[in-house]
Amino acid sequence: MQVAAVRAPGGLDKIVIEERAAPTAGPGQILVRVRASSLNFHDFAVVAGMIRTADGRIPMSDGAGEVEAVGEGVTTFKVGDHALSTFFPNWATGGPALERLIGVPGDHTDGFAAQYVAMAASAFTRLPRGWSLAEAATLPCAALTAWRALVVEAQIKPGDVVLTQGTGGVSIFALQLAKAAGATVIATSSSAEKLARLKALGADHLINYKEEAAWGEAATTLTGGRGVDAVVEIGGPGTLGQSIRACRIGGHISLIGVLTGVSGEVPTALAMSRNVTIKGVTVGSRQDQVEMIAAIDATGIRPVIDSTFPLDQIAAAFAHQISQKHFGKICLEL
Repeated sequence: MQVAAVRAPGGLDKIVIEERAAPTAGPGQILVRVRASSLNFHDFAVVAGMIRTADGRIPMSDGAGEVEAVGEGVTTFKVGDHALSTFFPNWATGGPALERLIGVPGDHTDGFAAQYVAMAASAFTRLPRGWSLAEAATLPCAALTAWRALVVEAQIKPGDVVLTQGTGGVSIFALQLAKAAGATVIATSSSAEKLARLKALGADHLINYKEEAAWGEAATTLTGGRGVDAVVEIGGPGTLGQSIRACRIGGHISLIGVLTGVSGEVPTALAMSRNVTIKGVTVGSRQDQVEMIAAIDATGIRPVIDSTFPLDQIAAAFAHQISQKHFGKICLEL
């Protein structure tokens, strides 16, 4: 089979396309002919060497494909079924715990930049009804992160106000899920063109954070001075202060990214006085994914796919990702 592999110490110029022996399905496993994957910042961190992995690691945490064989004892899938990966194969249900957060494909083990994978049947779910494999491959990391941030942790409800940041995969899914839940969405971006596209997707209010440095206060003004109920925080230290300023008393911030760095100043007195909850969110469980897919089936949400690349152009796909010119998800098709 053809795979993409990352040679130490990492970098886009260290991604090689090579032939390896295809795996077979062992007891409890299914053999999946991978047809699609999608790029996440986590995947870039792996291929760039920001996350250290074994030399020759096959990257990509997300994958969707066709079941070609089932191992002994497997009853949840049959040959010909479509299967969708989970980001944390060992996290079935409940809250996060160390033993549930190990085994991430493309990081701790080989991932989905391969034509075939053999993994535990429990590490997969079904797809949303009527979705293509490329569409489904956008879900396990980005969409599930947005789902857990808003539905599981912030527990948004109709009438709530949600603040999203930027136009990456998580942020766009957060916008779509929030609107489907009956929430009002305030979306931020530094691009007028991208803000217009967010408006077309249903955003109720738009803030250009390049033109409005105090965008937290601007968001509060848009709520009549009350503040937002939930923030999907992707920036980290460079944006967290403004997110706190945007929150209502008792508001919820889901910290799902640190794109502006790993440490920085936080207005702790303001966070305390407003009784703000700041909750780190790293994707979610298999049960979360099953429930998200049920919600997608009920609401008709479809992903926004920016572009698709073949496996042998994986380095070009990542170059497009880091250019920040994309809107929505970037996919690989194998």
